[in-house]
Amino acid sequence: MKRLLVLLTLVMFTLYGCSSSLNEYSPDQVIQNALNEKNEGEAYYAESTWTTKEQGKVTETMTMKEWSSKDGKKRVETIGKDESENGITVNDGARLITYMPGDKKAFIFESEELASLNQQSPKEQAEQMLKLIKDTHEIEVIGEEKIADRNTFHLKATVKEDQSLIGNQEIWIDKENWFVLKTKSDTDEVTVKWMYTKIEFNPQMPDDLFTIDLPDDVEIESLENMLDTREVTFEEAKDQLRTSFLYIPDTKDLKIAYVGLLDLGSEMERKEVTLEYEKEGLPYLSISIFETLAETEDGQSEAIIGEEMIHVRGQEGMWSEELRTLYWQEEGLTYSIIVLDPNLSIEKLQKLLERMVHFN
Repeated sequence: MKRLLVLLTLVMFTLYGCSSSLNEYSPDQVIQNALNEKNEGEAYYAESTWTTKEQGKVTETMTMKEWSSKDGKKRVETIGKDESENGITVNDGARLITYMPGDKKAFIFESEELASLNQQSPKEQAEQMLKLIKDTHEIEVIGEEKIADRNTFHLKATVKEDQSLIGNQEIWIDKENWFVLKTKSDTDEVTVKWMYTKIEFNPQMPDDLFTIDLPDDVEIESLENMLDTREVTFEEAKDQLRTSFLYIPDTKDLKIAYVGLLDLGSEMERKEVTLEYEKEGLPYLSISIFETLAETEDGQSEAIIGEEMIHVRGQEGMWSEELRTLYWQEEGLTYSIIVLDPNLSIEKLQKLLERMVHFN
């Protein structure tokens, strides 16, 4: 999938509230109710669809079925335009399994910690999206509609003077329990629409719903092994990348705290070196370096919603202010940066990166 971040629109709040008329709540109150109410653990079954359009033409479609139990167990089934895009993901609270029938492959997280990292909850995704637009968009309640047979507030969020990298949004929020039941996102020439077509609260769920019986011919790979990072020296990092690479030299205040190697295994066929920096003893930024994929060597990969193009070291790069991430390609390598210090602006970062030198 090219637009994993589009799945920010596959959202559902496990929240509680009540309302009866359009004038009872201001737009800010609707958003705050969705962010503040804490009715955790409500079980549900839901069906949803999402569609991506580029220049008015449908480019991607998907339907989804979700089961979520009161104790946090989840099952998600996705159905794409062909069998290769179908998938089943089950999280029993301690282990997460993703099964792709078309590829005859399954990926397993054996630990609860890894499973939770891999599967951000829909509520958390929704909270993140609402927080991002709360201050950067003008939000108004423009009506009340029924979505999935439930009454909703229909909100429209318009970008304030191009201050946000996230485009205009429309959001439909359940008037009774503050679930997000539908979203529509417009960015440049791309429109993404997601909505629940059916939702049922507190349904009966058998325990075996949160298990998968994998066929004998399925190839199973542990993602714990794929995501195993080990500390290495600069020499080892160069050997694994098979070329010299750029890095920011230590200064009096800025120090390299860790050099790690992540072997993504046979599935992704990629080895990634990560440099973690600290300034005055506090996390500052991390740089991940890996070989540029062949299909993106002639240009930047497609931008994700919330990114803008900037220049880095004379190259074209992509920056997300919301996610505080930057990446660009140079001399056959891709550099991906996560900014950890909230005081480090993109302008200061660009100047800092001009100091990079090769480790030969």
